[in-house]
Amino acid sequence: IKLIAMLPSSIRRYLLARGSAPSPYRDAIDVLGVDSAPDPYDIVELERDKIWRVRYKFLRDPEIPKAAKMLFGKRFDDADAVLANVPPELKDTVANDIEMARKEMDMSDEELVEKGCVTSQDMLVARLSTTDARTAEDQLLLYNPCRMHPRIVEWLDSKGFVAYIVSGSSSHTNQLPQASEVFPSANIVCAEIAQTKCMVAGMRQADYLYTKEEDLKALNAELTKGGASLHFVAGDTFTHTAVALVHGHLFEVDLAYGHYCGKHTLFSSEEHFNDGADNRAGENRLFYYTFVAPGASLNGYQPTFRCMAMDPSSTFSKLMLDEPKADGSSCREMAMSLRKVLALPFDFVDMAHSSLDGSLPADEFRRSMDASWKWLDGDKLV
Repeated sequence: IKLIAMLPSSIRRYLLARGSAPSPYRDAIDVLGVDSAPDPYDIVELERDKIWRVRYKFLRDPEIPKAAKMLFGKRFDDADAVLANVPPELKDTVANDIEMARKEMDMSDEELVEKGCVTSQDMLVARLSTTDARTAEDQLLLYNPCRMHPRIVEWLDSKGFVAYIVSGSSSHTNQLPQASEVFPSANIVCAEIAQTKCMVAGMRQADYLYTKEEDLKALNAELTKGGASLHFVAGDTFTHTAVALVHGHLFEVDLAYGHYCGKHTLFSSEEHFNDGADNRAGENRLFYYTFVAPGASLNGYQPTFRCMAMDPSSTFSKLMLDEPKADGSSCREMAMSLRKVLALPFDFVDMAHSSLDGSLPADEFRRSMDASWKWLDGDKLV
């Protein structure tokens, strides 16, 4: 790792781009066939005829625990380190989570699918038509696109036509090339770093690079016609996140981790988080107590790697395609940008990483974001 960090930036950037080329996740359809059960897609209507959440379930990447150990010295199944951050009433539950995580490493793909040992991400779908009557001409915006098997393509076609595919994070690119191929007339919207990675995998050039001011301005001139807008979090050199505002909802990815209460992740209710019988809750607990919880992170609300990524003196920041500015101003820039995002007029938040049944109230998001990110310049965000 240190050797890569010492390379000239041009060579390092080339190698990192080649090494981070996206590839689609494997799911139940890949493992069990087209008529597989369970269905990898769980669709919920969040706003009548306007917003839907598609929860896409897929196999976990077996390389993630190895990468976490290599980069951060932490593993989800490191019992002593993880359990040290767990309150007494949950130690037995999390110990069972760790044991289950170890067993999963020896399971076949078929066993993992059949036992429900999968993870998920949410694709958020919004109609941009300004008319009340739904027609075949309704424009759809996809935020954080999922794997496009025929059954989800047919469902999307029944709602309108896909006009925009937005990858809201440069770290969420695995599904973007395939989605752009399935919907060749859709406008591809992503960060410049995301485009660099995806073109290695053969994706066409994006129509809008939201990290470029002129592109973002031109994009929003079109989106506002349908009651939507996109907002780039400037200064975020790790994920280059952009949030979408549509119909009073904020679509978000890779910004929110811990709940302001300091007891669980923001993308899980406290009741669900403490449910020892739920596999996805177990995944949330392991992530939280390994990377986020008090004792596991610098501030008890977000992974320490998020702080490392913003530190220009950190070796970790040299392993990214985009580095924070040497004078530390990226932190101040990101803080100012987050204040603008949190001041937007939204009532609900929908996150790409979520196990919530519905949308998150805006106040919970704002308070949690303030707790997580106010260290950027030492001042409150809200």
